[in-house]
Amino acid sequence: MAEDIVKIRRNSLILITLRYQSGLEHKGALLTAEANLAEAHFELSQAGRNAEFAQRQVVKEMGRKEFRPVAVQGDFTVSDTARDKPDFEGLVKNNPSLLEAVARKNSALFGLKSAYGDFYPELSASAGAEKKSARWPPENDQWNLGLSVTIPLFEGGLQFAQVSQAKARYRQLEADEMSVRNTAIVNLAQVWAGLQDAIETVEVRRKSLEAAKERSKIAEARYAAGFISFDDWIIIENALVTAKKSYLDAQANALLLEAGWIQAKGETLEYAQ
Repeated sequence: MAEDIVKIRRNSLILITLRYQSGLEHKGALLTAEANLAEAHFELSQAGRNAEFAQRQVVKEMGRKEFRPVAVQGDFTVSDTARDKPDFEGLVKNNPSLLEAVARKNSALFGLKSAYGDFYPELSASAGAEKKSARWPPENDQWNLGLSVTIPLFEGGLQFAQVSQAKARYRQLEADEMSVRNTAIVNLAQVWAGLQDAIETVEVRRKSLEAAKERSKIAEARYAAGFISFDDWIIIENALVTAKKSYLDAQANALLLEAGWIQAKGETLEYAQ
């Protein structure tokens, strides 16, 4: 895109230079065209530096020891559009935060059951067998059996407190699970709505760009023929440059929101696709 803008500004400068040399245009128009071309060259150089910096970031995340330029293949088309309104309540089941909250609640439930179990008597049994005599090897067999019952009669206050504490923790984590679920559902709805807005914005920006291109062609021909002034023509040229940037920004924003939508669903980016 930056290279396209440089071409637009260069062609404009060539046309204005010819008209200036012919005495049909003032010096202010020439200087404006030169400034626009200089700005376009700067943005092109800046884009190259930003690309290299992004490459270094990618290489760092990949864990490579040495920097080597990497190239990204693909386009700015959003694949996970989810145009139809999804079932947010069904999607939230795979949310990592919700799964963690459910695990904590289940753990507290087991703790509550364990606290209730301390109220019941404990029954234990033991058995043993041995040989005993004055000679070796011993010949007399001896057997013993034992059965004991432990009843917690004098620990009632402590056990009631433990049960109350376990109940409170379980109810708290149960409320936390509901809060996490509701928050995740709201976040899904918000991110999905943002993604739809971004996708529609891309289409709007694309149509605006097509209109700006057509206006630029017509305006350039009219300016070359002397039917419109430089001030009118440069406004149309600037609108074309702005439309190109807006379209690119809209595409990039849509991809970012698509990644956010995938994350909100608890899924991962499948680079193999």
